[in-house]
Amino acid sequence: MLHIGTATIQRWWSLHKQSGNVNPKQGYQKGHSHKITDINEFRSFVEKNRLLTSTEMALKIGDISASAVCRYLKKINFTRKKIQTYTRNGTRSGVKSS
Repeated sequence: MLHIGTATIQRWWSLHKQSGNVNPKQGYQKGHSHKITDINEFRSFVEKNRLLTSTEMALKIGDISASAVCRYLKKINFTRKKIQTYTRNGTRSGVKSS
């Protein structure tokens, strides 16, 4: 009727006999530990090094990936610099010159 497997019911019954309840577990860590623990310190680092790309920031911080730096930049509402770009003739594409 509820489409619950017998093994699940048996685990719940065993858990109820051992602990007296079938509440979900609490207090365990969800996900990996964070590489950047102080967000304010990271924000000041970014403000001092705003000309670096996320890859360069990751190398300067050490023991962190560029994608992790990108995630933290997004958390502090900074846009990330992807690559150093140079234009050949100094004009934007799609703009007609007169």
